[in-house]
Amino acid sequence: MKLAASVIALLPICAHSAFAQSDAIRNIGVFVSVQESYEDNVLRQPDAFPSPPGFSRDDFRLSPSLNVDIIQPVGRQKLTLLGGVGYDFYRRNSRLERERINLAAKANLAVGADCKPDIGLAFSRQQSDLADFFSVTDFRLRNREQRLTFSSGLKCGGIIGLKPGVTFERSIVKNSSFFRKIGNFNSTAVGVSVGYVNPTLGELSLFGNYRRGNYPNRGAFTGRPNVNERVGVYTGGVRLQREIGERLKGNISLGYTVAEPSVAGTRRFSGISGSADLTAQLSDPLQVVIGFSRSVQQSNQLDVSFTVNDSYNINASYILNPRVVLTAGAARNRRKLRDSPLLQPNLLGSNDRTTQLFGGIRFSPAGPISFSLNGTKSTRRSQARFFDYDASTVSLGVNFNI
Repeated sequence: MKLAASVIALLPICAHSAFAQSDAIRNIGVFVSVQESYEDNVLRQPDAFPSPPGFSRDDFRLSPSLNVDIIQPVGRQKLTLLGGVGYDFYRRNSRLERERINLAAKANLAVGADCKPDIGLAFSRQQSDLADFFSVTDFRLRNREQRLTFSSGLKCGGIIGLKPGVTFERSIVKNSSFFRKIGNFNSTAVGVSVGYVNPTLGELSLFGNYRRGNYPNRGAFTGRPNVNERVGVYTGGVRLQREIGERLKGNISLGYTVAEPSVAGTRRFSGISGSADLTAQLSDPLQVVIGFSRSVQQSNQLDVSFTVNDSYNINASYILNPRVVLTAGAARNRRKLRDSPLLQPNLLGSNDRTTQLFGGIRFSPAGPISFSLNGTKSTRRSQARFFDYDASTVSLGVNFNI
C-alpha cells in the first residue's frame, strides 16, 4: 500500500473504452475465502542470520477473509464498495497475528450534463511487512500500520472535446509500535488537468500536481522539537490514453518531478517521471499486461526522507478452458533512498532492488466454489548486503461466492 507522491498515476487504466456508456451496471459480489500458505522466510532475513528469540524463520499461515465487490447505481449516480477484511493466523509466530482491513468506498456523482464529481474514502490496516524492519527492537513489538485516505475530484466534458479536471487527496499514515511512530506521516495533494478527447486520438491530457508530506514526530523523537521535516513534490507532464484496435489498449504518461525536502542536508530529486501500461489480448485465451512507473514516495517504515521508485511488471493469464485459468508474471522494484539528516544513517544503504516471480492456477467448477494454487519467489539485493533475502511462498485457497 505505498503512497505515490507524484501524479504519474493520477488516473488508473480504464477497463473499458473512454467512449463507453457511463451508465453503471449493478453488481453485488460477496465472497468468503480461506488461504493456507507456507513461507520459508517469514522474517525476510538473510540465510546466515539466526531467528530472533520467540520467532521461527519458516511458518504456516491461515488467512480467512470476507471480500466485497459492490457497484450500486442510484439514478445517474454510482456507489462503489471494494475490498475486504480478514485475519492472519500463524502456527509458530503467533506474535505476528494481525487483522487485515482494506476497504475503499466511492461515490460517483453527476452535475448537469457533463460534469462528474466523485468522493472517496479508503482505509487499510495490517501487520507491517518485516522486510523493512531494520532494528532488533522492531522484532520485540508487532507493528500495525494504518492508512486513511480521503479523495475527491471533478471532471467535466463530453465524449468529444475538452475535459478539464481537478483532484484533491489527504492521507494519514500511522504505526502502532513506539519505535515506528517516527515514521508516521501525513500528506496532502492537489492536481489539475486539461484533456482533449476524440474517438481517433483517445484522451490526451496535460496535468500538474503538488503533494506536500510531513513527518510530525521526527523532531520530538530526535531531540529537535522545533524541526518539522517536510517534503514537497511537484510534477507536470502529458498523458495519452487510448485503445488501438480491439486487442490493444493502455496509457502512457511522461512528466518531470522535483522533490524538495525541508531539512538541510537531504538530497533533493529532479528528473523524468512517468508510467506506461499496455494490455494486449494476443489471442482469445491469452492476455498480457506490461507496466512501468517512476514515482517519488514517502515511507512509514524506512528511516529516510523519501524514496524514488522504479517499478516494472509483466503479467499473463491464459484461459485453458472455461473452468481453468493459468497465471504467471514477474515484477521488479528499485528504490533510491534519500536519507534524512534527523536520523541515523539508513542501514539499507542508498538503494535496493526486489524481484518477484509468481505463477498460479485457478479452478472454477460449476457452482459458487473455486480453488487456487499459487507460488511466489521473492529476492532482495541491497547496497548493504546483510539486508539481502530470499523468500518463497506456496498457497492454496478456497473461495465461496455468497
